[in-house]
Amino acid sequence: LDRLKAEGPLPSRAFKSENRVHGYWDNKVAKTKETSHVLNLLLDAGSIRVVHREGTERFFGLTESTIPIELLKKAEKIELSEARQALIDKYIRAYRLFDPRDSRFGWQKMPAAERRREVERRVKEGGVIPVEIDNVKRSYFIMIEDLERLQEISQNAQKEKKPLEGAIRFLPPLDNLLWRRDRLVDLFDFHYRWEIYTPRSKRRYGAYAMPILYGDQLIGLIDPRLDRKNGCLIVQLLQLKSGVDLTSKLRRQLREALESFANFHGVQNITVEKTEPSGLKVL
Repeated sequence: LDRLKAEGPLPSRAFKSENRVHGYWDNKVAKTKETSHVLNLLLDAGSIRVVHREGTERFFGLTESTIPIELLKKAEKIELSEARQALIDKYIRAYRLFDPRDSRFGWQKMPAAERRREVERRVKEGGVIPVEIDNVKRSYFIMIEDLERLQEISQNAQKEKKPLEGAIRFLPPLDNLLWRRDRLVDLFDFHYRWEIYTPRSKRRYGAYAMPILYGDQLIGLIDPRLDRKNGCLIVQLLQLKSGVDLTSKLRRQLREALESFANFHGVQNITVEKTEPSGLKVL
């Protein structure tokens, strides 16, 4: 803390230590540098913040030096109950369409009964309303401010069923859309699991497999790997959902999306190793 105060924002590597401790993930063998662990604990406690990044490297700064003093004074005065409600409201704004059965509801540890009460209270106050989704048993809710937009989209969808269209995006495993796996199944009929914690022998798609978003539909998965030495994007798996029609337009858009993805990462060559269904040609 003294160094951050005197020198300003610093990365973890600026703090030297030979001692290793049990961090967040290394449960069996102590592998975490003790200073890195301290930085994470100070981050959790709110004493420091990540103030900027250089690549994937985080730079830590003192909270008191990087947040306006008037906001810090407000934070000191806010009651715990008020802070908890604000966090629930933030969760609802982030998810937009949510269900209280989510164990991470409100980003807090809340019993199921308490989660239901929080939603019921907001429904009674008029800020939240329930919605029914065809062929979905789970109960969902939205903010009242989203109702008009939802009705407009629903009416347009009933007029004519449009073919798949729109931009193609490869979603990283922690993208906001993927936060709630059950919601993916209910809304998109899409089953996804981030396999980084799955033993290698049991992985079906790949540790960093990314869902493919096409317009407003999830149509498949891509498992990319960068070979920077040889300047190549290696697609270890390109899988399309059953029933997705690989039109010439979709084929072209997939190719362009891969080229854009490779270019973003500074490589030019692309190799596709495996596709499902087999024989799927996009390059």
